[in-house]
Amino acid sequence: MPQNVAGVGDGDSLQDWFKTLPIVTKTFLVSTLLGGAMVTFGMVSPYDMVLDWYSIKNKFHFWRLFTAFVFAGKFSFNFAMHTYVLYENCKRYEANPFNTGGGGTSSDFVWMILVSMAVLLLISYYFDMLILSEPILYVIMYNWSRREADRPVGIFGF
Repeated sequence: MPQNVAGVGDGDSLQDWFKTLPIVTKTFLVSTLLGGAMVTFGMVSPYDMVLDWYSIKNKFHFWRLFTAFVFAGKFSFNFAMHTYVLYENCKRYEANPFNTGGGGTSSDFVWMILVSMAVLLLISYYFDMLILSEPILYVIMYNWSRREADRPVGIFGF
């Protein structure tokens, strides 16, 4: 394979890595990174990313039903750790999800995410939760750990 001027072409580029990501993992990762970037660089107020039922009902801010699940704050060490754990667990679970009728593919992962989001939104309505990125991360981690109960877990390659 011919290499371009930058030396890319050996399969180790960021673009090649991004192309190999499963679709749901890619969507979560990009959404989380975009939300963090927009808040960090002052393009959007953090308040516009959180779940506010008054704004949803009276101002029709329906995007809050999604952004509450992908907003992990401004760029920071905590944001980096959240994004890394989200990436690893989404990738692992999407590779081998529980078969809920979709054949054990990404559609099963999407179904699990949608049902979990609906339940978390219902809970947040009664318990006034503003950011749901941590709870959805815990749902994904729990489901992956139940699916791969006998698999040893490595943290940061150890």
